[in-house]
Amino acid sequence: MGDKVLFKKYALLLIFAISACLAQAMEVTIGYYRCLLSTDKKEATILSCMSKPDTLDIPEYVMYNDVRYTVRKIAVGAFPANESTVKLSIPNSVEIIESGAFGDFSALRDIYVGSGVDSLSGYNFPHNKYIETYRINNQNILDNFCRYVRQGATSIDTKFNMVVGDDIS
Repeated sequence: MGDKVLFKKYALLLIFAISACLAQAMEVTIGYYRCLLSTDKKEATILSCMSKPDTLDIPEYVMYNDVRYTVRKIAVGAFPANESTVKLSIPNSVEIIESGAFGDFSALRDIYVGSGVDSLSGYNFPHNKYIETYRINNQNILDNFCRYVRQGATSIDTKFNMVVGDDIS
């Protein structure tokens, strides 16, 4: 009889532990975005977008139940192929863009990358060979981008403008 009681205690402890973990993150839809909210850190990950507007300004934060969640991450596959977005803006709050977060953005001509994103590769950035303007606000991203261009690792086929932030030397 002692083994059954011990087993039940461990089972209950496991259920409480799992419940606590699940309570710290929840998946919700806020406006056009499906987000994973980290309730303990008050941070959000963009999982997907249900709209393809001409101008796509990824929000710096989202509100859910009167709580502000800072957008820190863009997940794999969050923005699949898109034929209508011409201008894309990634805010300073975003620190991580996972590989494959963006698909082919065939209409994209202007992109702004905030200072929060610290690294950039062709696999986590929107693909479009006709980009006209890159606006970059982070020295590491600028260095990485220039390295990719020199190595021929991008598919850009046209001349483009590079606009850098004031804090970049």
